[in-house]
Amino acid sequence: MPEILLLCGLPGAGKTTWAKVRTQRGAMVFNPDQWMLRLYGAHMPREVFDARLATCFDLIYEQTNRLVALGLDVVIDGGYWTREQRRRAREQLAGSGVPLTLYWFDVPGDELRRRLERRNAALPPDTFEITEAMLELFAGWFEPPTEAEGLRVVRMA
Repeated sequence: MPEILLLCGLPGAGKTTWAKVRTQRGAMVFNPDQWMLRLYGAHMPREVFDARLATCFDLIYEQTNRLVALGLDVVIDGGYWTREQRRRAREQLAGSGVPLTLYWFDVPGDELRRRLERRNAALPPDTFEITEAMLELFAGWFEPPTEAEGLRVVRMA
């Protein structure tokens, strides 16, 4: 049976690096940041960003449902910082009949800052620069996942 894996964690936690390994094993990986940067660029007001990101996720969920119907594994490298984002993923992907597994990349703040400093120094293509101030803001929005949300949660340290 195919798998749908949702990657949860703050920037710098290792989600994209982990997803690349799954690509080598034949999984299709969707990264909304890549779509956002290629389609819209890096800078826009927050409310515009959120609306465009929701559109990207809608398309990703449609493609995911099609791909798992064809028997392919799908990884969505989407951050999933809030319960609402995770609820929406469950709702949009429920029709696939494939159980969702959420991989939570739980990395301490000091390590995230170190990793982001290195990443920002040689920013890979299709990657947002994340400043320390942005990381602090995002960390304030983060809601740790629980199994009570209806997902199988695998904690990655």
